Amino acid sequence: MYVQVGKAKENKSRASINSASQKKSNGRQGFGYVDNRPEAVTQRKLQAMCNGVHQRDKAIQLQVIGENNSAPIQRFGVLGTVLLGAGLTLTGAVIHDLYQRYRRYIEPADRTAEHLSAGGIHGETENPALNVEQGLDTFNQAHAVRSDRQDDTRAHLSPLGSTLSRGLREGHSDKDEILMRAIRSEFPGRDDISEEEFEFAIQKAIMGSTRTRGNITGAARVVGGVADKLGV
Repeated sequence: MYVQVGKAKENKSRASINSASQKKSNGRQGFGYVDNRPEAVTQRKLQAMCNGVHQRDKAIQLQVIGENNSAPIQRFGVLGTVLLGAGLTLTGAVIHDLYQRYRRYIEPADRTAEHLSAGGIHGETENPALNVEQGLDTFNQAHAVRSDRQDDTRAHLSPLGSTLSRGLREGHSDKDEILMRAIRSEFPGRDDISEEEFEFAIQKAIMGSTRTRGNITGAARVVGGVADKLGV
């Protein structure tokens, strides 16, 4: 009985000591030891200031990096928009001008050429001299119609197309030059030709005055063909 009581007292004593020791330890952990010496206080303030400056510099660096990365993207976006708009405007102007050339000049000229080829330029009499006179009259009329169509077409071109037309020196063709070109083509090296041959040369000149050739004409025919298929 005495031994057990003694052990119980001993256990109770140890528990009290452990509790007191734990409370003492908790007290040190909760409050800790603060060095209030003047030099220690000054050192803590300097450390806090350094930490604040470091954080501010880091934030500024991140902001500068972000701005530098976004600036090229913004410049490229504006430049890309400008270039895209200019490209679309240029493409639209080119298509417009080619279509105007086709609809106002090339297509009517093709119809005139088909009509003349069907018999509108052949002499109607057995008199070569009279046929030459009639042929020259038809040639003058065809050339006048061609000039009117050219003027109408140029009046409907875009500013870009008008500038290109002036650069290419597009204008009214010389009637005499067209006729002489036809003669040299059909009778090369000849100084004198008969009235029948002159009548034939006039017919070729008439057909030449209704046609326009070249890369621009070819491109205009392509655009016009697409427009016809689309029912424009």
